[in-house]
Amino acid sequence: MVNVRRKQTKAETLYSHPLIKGTTRNLRWAIEGLAPKLAELIKTPGGLRKRGKTASYAPCDMYDYSVFNGATTILGTLDRLRYARHMLVNFPRGVRYQRAGITQDIWLEYHYSFFVVSLSSVSDLALLLTNSTYRLGMRPRDCVPNVIKENDWVRSTTVRKAIDRVENTVKAYRELKNKHVHHGEVPDLADLTDSNNYDLLKIITSLKEEGDSPVPSEILKTGYALEVSEIVTKLDSEIEKVTAAVKEFFDALLPIYQRTEGFLHQNPDKDCGRLRAGKSLPER
Repeated sequence: MVNVRRKQTKAETLYSHPLIKGTTRNLRWAIEGLAPKLAELIKTPGGLRKRGKTASYAPCDMYDYSVFNGATTILGTLDRLRYARHMLVNFPRGVRYQRAGITQDIWLEYHYSFFVVSLSSVSDLALLLTNSTYRLGMRPRDCVPNVIKENDWVRSTTVRKAIDRVENTVKAYRELKNKHVHHGEVPDLADLTDSNNYDLLKIITSLKEEGDSPVPSEILKTGYALEVSEIVTKLDSEIEKVTAAVKEFFDALLPIYQRTEGFLHQNPDKDCGRLRAGKSLPER
């Protein structure tokens, strides 16, 4: 939940986008019905550990759920970009990290790698959400750019243009992700700065770990602080750009979702959860 004591970022305000609010509203019956079930399970020893039957959704409910799940997965990814950025800035000084050999350069590269992988995934998630919103019926593994964007329902629409913008925003990071995931290459943080200072700091850090560095710790700490400041400025810019692209994408999908869910709920299946909840019908 967003902390109301601080200003919301643009990424966080996407949670109030009409696409998110619409799917949440249509699934409210499920959320409200879940509370008493959880309460009962908590009272039962081992209840929360038991797996029940897989939920069965009517077409209208399944549609709301699939769009909700796809959209909030994208928002969760944007959240993780912010988390990675926050972790980059806050290097822990605990003895446990020192004993484990986790130096500041290792800490920075670890969380930057997470940032790269998360950012590059947004374009794939956009394709999955497009598949769900249009009800194209593609398997997730078949949701590749040429299949989704060239589909007859998508090709000449603002949704196609919005997908292109998302892809262009993360394109440079996809190559970094592929090298990291498939070849074990750690994304180079030095590429985010305009100097060779980061590489120099890594060398000094390595020498210090071996007990052979003449550079005082405070100078090393100051050097990293300057580099991190520049790196974070670049990451903030990337977060803003991808957030703007996602908003445009959500805006383009909204009319498609509203038209489809309106039709499905006007002609609901007999097992429609919202209909059953309204009539207080017992579950089968």
